[in-house]
Formats: sequence, structure tokens, C-alpha cells
Amino acid sequence: MKSTDLHVAIKIVDQAGGAIDKLSEVNKVAQGVSAMQAFREFDWLKWAPVTNYAGDLRGMVISGEWRTAYQFTVTSGKVLDVASTAAAVAALGIGIVESYSDMESIVKSNDPWNIKGAKLSTQVAGIAMKYLTGIVTAPMHAVLMSMPVVDLPDD
Repeated sequence: MKSTDLHVAIKIVDQAGGAIDKLSEVNKVAQGVSAMQAFREFDWLKWAPVTNYAGDLRGMVISGEWRTAYQFTVTSGKVLDVASTAAAVAALGIGIVESYSDMESIVKSNDPWNIKGAKLSTQVAGIAMKYLTGIVTAPMHAVLMSMPVVDLPDD
């Protein structure tokens, strides 16, 4: 994979993830508005309509149209959650591909395997922080790189 192809893929995945996050936020607002219009009571802590004593919504629905809108937002919210997870996994995969040369140089180095393992684990932690949280701070990088590696005797 060429470097330019990788940068294009990173940009696409990043923008797709951002768009999915924004759609999720809009969907959450629409779900709240439709719930407020559709039901007599809505439990904002549980984020679900309050049911009657029988456990169903009979007598609790004010507007059938708004209930349909609420049900649509619940369904679309589930789809957006799956899409968000897929975008995060894709971003993580791109991060691994992006740092492949670093990992390859660690594996091909003359260091013992416990040192290689420690270096690879910090590499993976950095990738996870960068692509799952969106940031890798300089202090965290310094902490990860300064962690002592204990050379255990071989048995």
C-alpha cells in the first residue's frame, strides 16, 4: 500500500467516523424530542418510555405519529452504534498498517524478545490511544517510553 493511499484511507475513515458521531448526536436529540411528544411520561435516566402497570404502553402514548418517529430513532440509533464500532475498528486497523514499519523494525532488531514485547506493547497502546480516543499526548508517550523493562532470566 502506497503512503498516499494510506493517507487517503485514513482521511476517509476519520471523516466517516466524525460523520457517524454527528449523526448519532442528532439522532439522540430527535429521539428525546419524539419521546417527549409521544408519551405521557418518559424516564430520562433510563432513556425509555414509562410503561403502565401491565408493562406495556397502552394509555401511555399521546401521539401515534410521534411514537413511530421515536421507534425509528431507536432503530437508527442501534444502526449508528454498529457503524461507529465498525469505524473504530477500521481506524485501529489503519493505525496498525500505518505503524507496520516501526513494528517490523522492532521485531527484526537484535533485542531479546522480552524487550521486543515491551516495545511492541507500547506501540499498540499508542495506536489504541491515538485512534480510539483521537489523541496521543506527549506526556503519555514519554510515560510509555520510559517504563522500565525487566530482563527476566530464561528458564
